[in-house]
Amino acid sequence: MLELPTPEDLRAERVRRGLTQQELAEAADVSQSFVARVELGEVDPGYSSLRAIVDALNRAQRRERRTEDVMSRPVVSVEPGAAIRDAVDQMRERGYSQLPVVDEGVPVGSLSERDVVQELADSQAPEVAQRPVREVMRAPFPALDPDEAVDEAVRMLEHRDAVLVVEAGQAVGVITKADLLGTLDEVHDTR
Repeated sequence: MLELPTPEDLRAERVRRGLTQQELAEAADVSQSFVARVELGEVDPGYSSLRAIVDALNRAQRRERRTEDVMSRPVVSVEPGAAIRDAVDQMRERGYSQLPVVDEGVPVGSLSERDVVQELADSQAPEVAQRPVREVMRAPFPALDPDEAVDEAVRMLEHRDAVLVVEAGQAVGVITKADLLGTLDEVHDTR
């Protein structure tokens, strides 16, 4: 006798294949809310709807999460000629602790609160706030392609404040630890 998949089986298979409910719904030509209700056992799908969902699962390859899936965009950055005060103001306004330094879209450095505090500690000059960012910036954040696996960004973030996502030499996104933590909600929402 042929057994039909349970709601738990469907959810487990969707998660195993790396699909969100929305992606499965689009592939099966049903609504996301329908997929959610089926997975929760709240609705008994008709044969044709269940067949469409199972077929979509069978067609789906496990898709690894890519950097473009978790990156923040547009890239909030500062130019190398900007005053340190302006960069600090921008960090405060946005709640960021670091910024990429970008010149015409190309990453040329990085600036963090830590860098500014260190400069204040090392310099007794009151004009630190007016100095250009280029005088205190550090090396650019490491960069990855948009289609690189998120696992690589995770490894880089163990030792760096941020990872830039760069395409054709231009910064198109940024990934921070906060961005990765935000994906935990996505995993929870798709169960």
